[in-house]
This record gives sequence, structure tokens and C-alpha cells, in this order.
Amino acid sequence: PRIVATSLSCLVIASVAGLGLSSNADTLRPIPDHVAKLDAYKTYPQTTDGMQVTSADGCMLYDGFKGGFSGFNKLACLPPQRSTEAPAYLLIGDSHATHLMSALQDTLQGASLQRAAAAYCAPLLGTPGFAKDHDCSKLMRFLFQDHIPTANLDAVILSARWRNTQVDELQSTVSRLATITKRVIVLGPTVEYDGHFPQILARHSWQQGAAPEAFLRREPQVLDAQMRAIAWPDNVTYVSMIDLICATSGSSCAQTTKQGAPYHFDYAHYTFDAAREIASKLKMQVQSKPTHANSASHDAHQ
Repeated sequence: PRIVATSLSCLVIASVAGLGLSSNADTLRPIPDHVAKLDAYKTYPQTTDGMQVTSADGCMLYDGFKGGFSGFNKLACLPPQRSTEAPAYLLIGDSHATHLMSALQDTLQGASLQRAAAAYCAPLLGTPGFAKDHDCSKLMRFLFQDHIPTANLDAVILSARWRNTQVDELQSTVSRLATITKRVIVLGPTVEYDGHFPQILARHSWQQGAAPEAFLRREPQVLDAQMRAIAWPDNVTYVSMIDLICATSGSSCAQTTKQGAPYHFDYAHYTFDAAREIASKLKMQVQSKPTHANSASHDAHQ
């Protein structure tokens, strides 16, 4: 009995350590099911739902992507319009575009959603920091110079983990896009946390650790305010992603979905359940026509 008890205690300690929780004696109790489920999000990208927000069905380039840009499946990722009546959209960016692709495609039923992304690759004309022969540069050059001008798209949607150093380049890119396509939609930065969000939730719910709000990074909110204040061209809509999932002050943000899944599986990327909830809110803004430059950032809560 003593050996069994010791073994069980070691198992609990090991599980607690995996969660990043304290392994003090007062925590040696069975881990609640909801905490164990949060711990399982360490391997979320390898799950079926996780692949929906990380792989984009092969439409995101990354280090080790077979064939690099040459292996990008243009026919599958950039399909032609289904009909002249059906709207066609293009979503491009980095992994912060990828985590929305499957959910937005499901939500925009009847429309064509073209998808193209590359890891750590902001959708900018100059793609600063990348050599001309880098897959990121090749993809963006192809999209901006060859594909978008001839694709007859209803809107080009830009999404990325934006940096404050990219604002000027983003404005130049959007101004250029606004002259060669009907409409541009800029999705602003999403919320970010200092740490693995499911573990933050686990520590808070099981050990009364600091509230998730204490781990919110300030930089995305500052950048969001800066980006929404830009005088975008008339056919450009800026969407505050922070407004979509946070209270007006930005100090309290959605933590779990209606199905009980955490909103993020790492520091910022959405789980598939969260992506579907966000896509349903984005649908109206994607399909509507802008009445003024920043309409969506003001109406995000409606």
C-alpha cells in the first residue's frame, strides 16, 4: 500500500509539473478533469481540430515545406470563382491568417475563399527582412504582382502578427492594393498572453493563480489603437480583432468558447472552436460594403 500510494503521489506531481503548477504537498490531490483537458492542449496542433488552424490544407509555407514556393498548390489554394454571382475573397498573411482559414471558409458558404500564407511572413509589398529568393518574398510578390490584379476578387483580407515597425509598410501596401482590387480588409492584431494560455487557465482555476487578464500583453492593444486611427482609403475596412473578443476597455477578453474550449492554444493562436466563433462575427463585416474607412472597428461588438 505504501508503494502504491507513493507511486500515485509521483504521478500527481508529474502531472502538476507538466502544467507548470506548484508541486507543494497541498496540491497532491486528484487533478480535476477540466484541468487535465487544459493540459492536453500542449499537443493541440497534432489533433484533428488543431490541424484545422495550423496546416491550412497545405496553403501555408513554412521551413521544410516540400518544394518551398514551387510546391505551393495554386489550383487548390487559389481556386477560381465558382460562378460569376458567387463572391470571391483572398485571405493572406502569416500564421495569424492560417488560424482563421478553415473556419472562415466554412462560414462564407457559397463564396470562394482563396488562401495563401507563409510562416513569419507579413503580407507586405516589401516583405522587410526577407531576401528576394525567400519563399515569403516569392509568395507575396506572386500574389501582389501576378495574382491579385487579375483575379477579380471581391476583397483581399490581410491578417498577421503585426508589429509597430510595420505600420508604414502596411499603409503603403494597402494603398497599393486599394487601387488594384475592389476592397481591402485589414484584420488588426489579436490579443496575446505572456505564457501558454491553457496553462494560465489551469493555474487560475485549480490553484487560484493570477487571473488570465494579468498575463495580457499590452503591445497588441497599443498597436490596435494606432492602426484603427489611420485614415485608410475609402474601399478599405479595418477590423479590430481585439474588439471582437474583448470588452470595450480591452482589459477583459473571451477565455473559453461556448463549447468550453480555451480561446487560444498557445500565446495567441485561436483554437478551432474559437476561430469558428470569430468567423461568424467576421462574416457580416467581410460581406458588407464599407461606409467609411474604420466602420468595422467601431461596429465590432454588434
